[in-house]
Amino acid sequence: MELMMITSPEIFEQALKAARNAGQSDDVRGLAASLDASLLGRIEEVWDSIEIALRQGYQLGKEKAQALLDNAVAKAEQIVKDAGIKGREVHHILIEKLRAYHQEFIRSALSRFPSLIEVGGKQYTIDTLSFTQKIVLTGSLEISITRVFDLTASGEISVSGSYKSQELSNK
Repeated sequence: MELMMITSPEIFEQALKAARNAGQSDDVRGLAASLDASLLGRIEEVWDSIEIALRQGYQLGKEKAQALLDNAVAKAEQIVKDAGIKGREVHHILIEKLRAYHQEFIRSALSRFPSLIEVGGKQYTIDTLSFTQKIVLTGSLEISITRVFDLTASGEISVSGSYKSQELSNK
């Protein structure tokens, strides 16, 4: 049986919060000198455009937010290019924000999987749980932003749960 679980706005907002907090100077280790305030401000502007695309994708769907996604990708790629030798650090911060968003979105969505179900008046508790996720190994901002957007706008995670009767588990 295939069930659909719809993510809640709280899950989406938690993921956005995790992304906003990621990529701060404490998260960026081993890289060259700190970025100046104007570059940090531009990174936040780029993140804002990514967040707007994610928000519209979440609320309206992929097709209606595609232009915002394309704009966000272009801005992200441009800031890395404009940053010159600090482009690597800018790239790292944006990737870290995307990683934090993705990780929190999935973690929170999986936490909604029911640990107890009732069928025909009997209660069953979760015995085992597994899920599959495709791992994409890339450093591309375009691919990373697009994959996170796709997950937000219309993504799926395959989750399989095995339940056992509470009567049997208490013996």
